[in-house]
Amino acid sequence: MTVYMCDVIGDGTDDNPFRPAIDDHLKGWSAIDGREDATQGAGSMVVFCSPTPQEAAAIAADERIEALA
Repeated sequence: MTVYMCDVIGDGTDDNPFRPAIDDHLKGWSAIDGREDATQGAGSMVVFCSPTPQEAAAIAADERIEALA
C-alpha cells in the first residue's frame, strides 16, 4: 500500500464532489480529509491505495500528488 498527499479536486456538488486528485488515475482508494473546512475545496487529503505499475507512473507525473510512503 502506498500513501499519497493529494490536492482536492471537484466543486462539492453531487455531480462533481470533493475528492483527492488521485481519483483521476484510479478508483480504489481510501482517504483522510485534511481540510479545515470540508465545505471548501482548498486543502489536501492523505490517500491510501495500491496502484498498478501503470497507475503509479501516471500518479508520479501528476504535480497535484506527492508520494509519502
